[in-house]
Amino acid sequence: MHTKKELEIQNAIYNLTMIVIGKLKINSQGFQKIYHDSIYINAFITRLKTGSTWKQLEYQFKISDTHLNRIFNLWCDMNVFKDVFELFLKQYKCYIENEEAFIDSTILINKFGYRDTTGINTYEARKHRSNKLSCIVSKNGIPLGIKLTNSQVHDVKLLLDTLPKKTYFTTLIS
Repeated sequence: MHTKKELEIQNAIYNLTMIVIGKLKINSQGFQKIYHDSIYINAFITRLKTGSTWKQLEYQFKISDTHLNRIFNLWCDMNVFKDVFELFLKQYKCYIENEEAFIDSTILINKFGYRDTTGINTYEARKHRSNKLSCIVSKNGIPLGIKLTNSQVHDVKLLLDTLPKKTYFTTLIS
């Protein structure tokens, strides 16, 4: 079950996302929207929470998996999630427990090299192209800094790039 604080954070992120999307100029080429933006937000949140594939979301939300993926990529290209993240940090600092923060990084396989930040993962037997994702999160799990880079960059070199512009914590634990 979710605590009252978690539900408040989730509602705040939902509302901020609706505000950011409302300000966007998305070229619909004269067509009306088939689905309301709230459905997309719920689908993306479900994907993040459960790790569901686009195909599984298609059955759950009755929207084509390719359509969901296309809208997700469009929002990524238009920096919707980045803008929501920055707005959240500005408006809801009270939710961040700032005694300590945690940093970690992971390697994400990117076989097709979609992003220009891919590199060869030398730790894997097949040597796939991959990215490295480094995150700093607060004690209660709110991300404070995120950096996506080449997989060959060492974690220590990512530390300064991952640190947020404003410090929201007193102790950093790796």
